[in-house]
Amino acid sequence: MAVVINKTFLHQATLDIGADTYTSAFKDPAIVPTTVEVMVVDASGASVPFTGTTTYVFTAGMFQDWTSTGLSKAWMAAEGTQQTIKYKLPGVQGIFTIVVIIKPVQVGGPTNAVAESPISLPVVGKPVWSAS
Repeated sequence: MAVVINKTFLHQATLDIGADTYTSAFKDPAIVPTTVEVMVVDASGASVPFTGTTTYVFTAGMFQDWTSTGLSKAWMAAEGTQQTIKYKLPGVQGIFTIVVIIKPVQVGGPTNAVAESPISLPVVGKPVWSAS
């Protein structure tokens, strides 16, 4: 029997933070897993693999908005707090819900360019998937 693979083209996604939609505030959003892996050679010469617990970070490019209602300004004030992000993939692929720890974003950047901040926010626990 053939295995059918869905080749996702991430041309659009939706990002909700709390009760508000902030899709236009981000580009290239991703939930990135990291798993510590160590290979040890014991006294017999055998290789023994060890794998740690996977941790996650939410990464993206965030467009700076320092207006009174801007997300950049809000995150500067909310440093260290936790926020829930719902990351909806295109079509019927589902929604990933994550809780992140807010960090302040970069202020400014290159001249004559879009003011953008690279962000990397630690995820508390694991992403939770649900049907859309």
